[in-house]
Amino acid sequence: YGSIRNHVILKNTKHLLGKTRNDLREEDLNSERYGADVLFDEQEMPYFHCLVNDHDHNGNPVYRDVYPEEVFGVILGEMKRQAHGRIEREISSCCLTIPFNASDRTRQLLLSEVSKQGLDCVCMITEPMATYYYLRSKCDSLTDGELIMIVDVGSSSFDISIIHHNHSNPQLIVHNSLHELIFDEMTNHLMNYVINEYEREKGTPLLDPSNPRRYSSKWNSLYQRCEEAIQNFSCIYSVDIYLSVFDDD
Repeated sequence: YGSIRNHVILKNTKHLLGKTRNDLREEDLNSERYGADVLFDEQEMPYFHCLVNDHDHNGNPVYRDVYPEEVFGVILGEMKRQAHGRIEREISSCCLTIPFNASDRTRQLLLSEVSKQGLDCVCMITEPMATYYYLRSKCDSLTDGELIMIVDVGSSSFDISIIHHNHSNPQLIVHNSLHELIFDEMTNHLMNYVINEYEREKGTPLLDPSNPRRYSSKWNSLYQRCEEAIQNFSCIYSVDIYLSVFDDD
């Protein structure tokens, strides 16, 4: 959303989809995570106030409120257009895979946006169950009563699901997200990589423990940047970690 000159890139909006202010933690509202400040309407639903045009006929900048579900709709519409251009056939139906803990409101918002794009949602299924049915299509040796563990390794989460296999009525009996544990471990791995690569390229340590106060400040700053990098991996292919703050005067 926005003009070329004053563009706003909205990202990670899926984390807000279908949620209210009460569903969100303080750290969930960091504007850097989404590319714009998170605001709330009278129903406590999150939205963004974005510049959508340089000016109107009176020369005034044009802003509008953009809700997370609208961003999903724009992406879905573009995916439909791209698919149509590649196969040169009309796309009329879709299947949605959604997180295990998606609320009823999130599901309704998604279905509404699908309909606005001229699509019929023939199936909405949670990600663990979608993986399970894929496994069933590839494996003929499963027996009723067998327990299957589905492991979802994401950029900032690590989800484990246990599904009780039954050809007529499979049941998801356990779902657990190890978000904090894996997120911290991945951040530490990225920090070590950055530190080692910096020393290899520059020939000097990025963090010098001989100055405890400076070392602590740099360590916290680097950890924060690596945290943000891990979060951004969920929506883009690469991230930049700026180290100019570490250059001594």
